Amino acid sequence: MHFEFRLRTFHVLACLALTASLPAHSAENPYPPGPDSGKQDGVPHGELIKGVFDQSKIFPGTTRDYTVYIPQQLERSKPAPLMAAVTAHQTSSTT
Repeated sequence: MHFEFRLRTFHVLACLALTASLPAHSAENPYPPGPDSGKQDGVPHGELIKGVFDQSKIFPGTTRDYTVYIPQQLERSKPAPLMAAVTAHQTSSTT
């Protein structure tokens, strides 16, 4: 039993040592947007409308932030095509 305790202790210490030697998580984006991701001259710029949905009847008490992009060339008198995407927050930026 004493041997098993030492073996377990060795495994725990080895795991801690390996974890400590891993590189720290960097806040820097490993895939930064390229120059084509920014605003371009001659390309229409739409509008981002942000809001909060907090009236869920399925999951009461939850809140969700949402962003709707309205293209500048959209004719608001006609039905609009819709694309819904559930993504990370940083993707709802125009910069």
